[in-house]
Amino acid sequence: MLRRAGARFSRLPFAYSFLCILGCWAVVLFVYFPGSVGWDALYQLGQYYGLRPWSSHHPVPVTLLMGFVVDLGRRLHSYNLGALLYALLQSCLSAAAYAYCVALSIRMRVPKGVTVCMLAFYALCPLFSGYAQQLYKDGLFAASFALSVAAAASTMLAWERHECVGANQWAILVAASVVACVFRKNGVISIAPLFLAMLVYLGVRHVRDRRREQRRLAALLFVVMALSGGVCYVAEQATGAQPGSIKEALSVPFQQTVRYMRDHADDVTQQERAAIDAVLDVDRIATAYRPHLSDYVKDTFRQDCTTEDLARYFGAWAAMLLRHPGCYVQATIANTYGCLFTGGVLDDHVDRYLMHMSTDPDLHPEKFGFHYVGSPQLRGPVF
Repeated sequence: MLRRAGARFSRLPFAYSFLCILGCWAVVLFVYFPGSVGWDALYQLGQYYGLRPWSSHHPVPVTLLMGFVVDLGRRLHSYNLGALLYALLQSCLSAAAYAYCVALSIRMRVPKGVTVCMLAFYALCPLFSGYAQQLYKDGLFAASFALSVAAAASTMLAWERHECVGANQWAILVAASVVACVFRKNGVISIAPLFLAMLVYLGVRHVRDRRREQRRLAALLFVVMALSGGVCYVAEQATGAQPGSIKEALSVPFQQTVRYMRDHADDVTQQERAAIDAVLDVDRIATAYRPHLSDYVKDTFRQDCTTEDLARYFGAWAAMLLRHPGCYVQATIANTYGCLFTGGVLDDHVDRYLMHMSTDPDLHPEKFGFHYVGSPQLRGPVF
């Protein structure tokens, strides 16, 4: 029986993987029906419905897509239906991306045990099912980035085997890369190194038609950057979105600075303290620091700080780095360990972040009336 099932799976790996992943995720969506609408989603929907001014704090194309789907549900029945439609769309697209990764692993002749573990990881790890039912940009970003990496690996393997890379594979690589860059602004700094790694691979390996492949890859990288940047630019211009705050790009140095001031307060000079206070509220950051989450520290950012203030801050940041580099390493690990050790994140984060309905009064939750349909007694013990 197992041999027969394995043979069927090998014949249709994408279809079986897609159904397996989506079936496992459906359990979580059923419990949290019609899907979770957290702080970020309410913020974006508030922009779409004119409750707050447009900004590029969240990617504007994602806000437009989310708003369109939710509004479609509202027109058909209710906002809850809109949340369900978006959760289903996101789940299907994400499951398809991960299923394609599994199918590629079979085509690449990865050992069967590894392929089964990969499928089980995507289907059963609660982070994936949690992101699938939450109206949030990170779920589709993660899926598209995983698909980009898988497509790049498959392309390099084809070069290694002196096989022709088909147009459909190039199309998948480009499409997944564009989606990753659109759904998160830092997607560019994830996708660009991926293409550069492929270019380096072409440079050091004996590949048929190397020059042609290098030119093609460089051209495709340009296409990805142009398409993703163009989509974001057009959406921002059409909505009149104001630029997001620079603080969103400074999570790492901010966390490092605050941890340094916590662990080595006596080692911070008056000049350094003044430079930091011009950018972050020094009186608040001590109580705002959460090692695993930078949002609270970013909330102390002084919006009126100047370019000169930032320059002085980074001067102090560099001087402190030279004195205690280990502290900066600890701060970075504490803020990113969840990517490698999901247990800490699941215990502290998933149930109140991915699995909840935001009721923040500043986000006008009463306008939408999003609510879970099932029993809270069923949701409580799930995680």
